[in-house]
Amino acid sequence: MNSAYDINMAALLSNSRLRKKLESVSFEEASEDFNCFISKCGDSALAKKNFPYDDIENPAQSVVDMCNECIKSNPQKNDTIVIYGLGLGYILDEVYERYPSKIFVYEPDINVIRFVVENVDLSHIFSDSRVYITDDCEDCCKKIGAQYLSHDNLEIVYLKNYGLIKPQELIKLSNTLFNICKSKISDINTIRNVSKAWVKNIIANV
Repeated sequence: MNSAYDINMAALLSNSRLRKKLESVSFEEASEDFNCFISKCGDSALAKKNFPYDDIENPAQSVVDMCNECIKSNPQKNDTIVIYGLGLGYILDEVYERYPSKIFVYEPDINVIRFVVENVDLSHIFSDSRVYITDDCEDCCKKIGAQYLSHDNLEIVYLKNYGLIKPQELIKLSNTLFNICKSKISDINTIRNVSKAWVKNIIANV
């Protein structure tokens, strides 16, 4: 029987650079800092040196709540949702099942992705052409900019603990995406309508 790693890597076709990078990182190396713990509801969650990346109470419900808080529009097929922080994969699974939109995942730590692909079968998501995952902010924003159109909605959702772990990365991501929107939308009022919800949420939580 193939392992979760083998299945995930076979499905990860959208980003060959990331795939090669993951192949160069051993699970032992990724496990030096990362481990799973059992949340209070009984579900597994991700931690780095005992600092939780996922919610310690109920990681699945927490991402439902975060989506409700961050995503104010009703994303459609041509819209874009950006996920900052993979955690153990709950947030990606929730967004994928809940919305038909294009999904871009930016996880700044390659060891997180390596740990997750070893432990969680996300192959049905990785193999979908509407999903793109990367550990590089510039790569993420470049991909989004290449396909973003002025009438599209763009939303950002993230794990709250990532705002504590790497707040500058979240700010960098949000500012770059705002500038992408701004460069393609001439009406400043439309820019504000597109971006105000997620900019407000990011500033409030970082």
